[in-house]
Amino acid sequence: MGDSPPRPPEAFDMKLSLERRIRHIWPGADSGPLGRMPINALWLMADKVFRIVGNLGVGALIARALGPSDFGVLSAALTGLTLLQSISGMGLDIVSVRALSGPNRESGTVFGTIMSLKLLMSAFVAIVVLTLSLTAFTAQLPLAIVVVVAPTLLWSVFDVFDYWAQAQGEFGMIAGCRSLAHLLALGVRIALLLGGASVAEYLAAASMEILLGGLALAFVVRRLKVRPQGWRFQIPMARQLLMEAAPLWVSSLAIWAYLRLDQFLVNAMLGPSALGQYAAAVRLAEGWYFIPVSMVTAAFPALLALKTRDRSSFESGYVSLLRTLVGIGVLFGLVATWSAPSNKLPSSG
Repeated sequence: MGDSPPRPPEAFDMKLSLERRIRHIWPGADSGPLGRMPINALWLMADKVFRIVGNLGVGALIARALGPSDFGVLSAALTGLTLLQSISGMGLDIVSVRALSGPNRESGTVFGTIMSLKLLMSAFVAIVVLTLSLTAFTAQLPLAIVVVVAPTLLWSVFDVFDYWAQAQGEFGMIAGCRSLAHLLALGVRIALLLGGASVAEYLAAASMEILLGGLALAFVVRRLKVRPQGWRFQIPMARQLLMEAAPLWVSSLAIWAYLRLDQFLVNAMLGPSALGQYAAAVRLAEGWYFIPVSMVTAAFPALLALKTRDRSSFESGYVSLLRTLVGIGVLFGLVATWSAPSNKLPSSG
């Protein structure tokens, strides 16, 4: 009679369950100077590994189905898309995460201003690309590909939800949304493979993945306890963000140049067929880049919080991050050196 009613069972939370397992295996995963950075980095790396495995498997089938020439056209289009995304992004990613981190009474203004800037710049670049394709470059680039690429730039407006999630440390949520979008896109690509699709259709599948990931993040962020309120655009805020982002914008274009310009040169000098083979090899060579990128991305919000709260802890966490990155680089360099085939150089005599 006096017994209290039984408590209902707690809802299963996959994110919490996985994090408990990580802490059980790695007890100090969230107790260092960078807090939850190792767990957040593991979330991002797990998502990236999932996407790499999917892209390698389905991508190899796509390359075989299209042939070197058409696969080279697809690779050139995707490379061009990354350039246009860098241009329309204006270097706002790091600045946005910093502006949205921590207690900020103007978070709604920052959020709305970033979203407006992304939308305006993406629409401008898309209009320029469409205009040029109809005038000067119709013969060099099929119009169907341009029609797919141009709207894809508009999906970058959803990046602001990614920035908000990073600022709140919700990296598990980011990884889940991206993985879900990739899984759906893989299903579409397999269906396209079975149907003998064209280059433009495969490019549309890539565009769909970006859109689905953005929509999923927008849906989840709107249901967080801490979410942006009162979105509005403010010209002084836009001016401040653009001034802070300008050096990062130039840097992002320079990074694109040294990572992707070689593919344009191969296409121009040797043709799409050679580019298809070269792009496939480059994807394998760059496969491990996600590890340092994930770690830096996961550590950035924690470093921002430490810098405003405790300078000595910030310096300790920053040095710890750099040592980890150097160690990973040395480790991968040694593994690559030892695993490479021992080809003898030809003698000069």
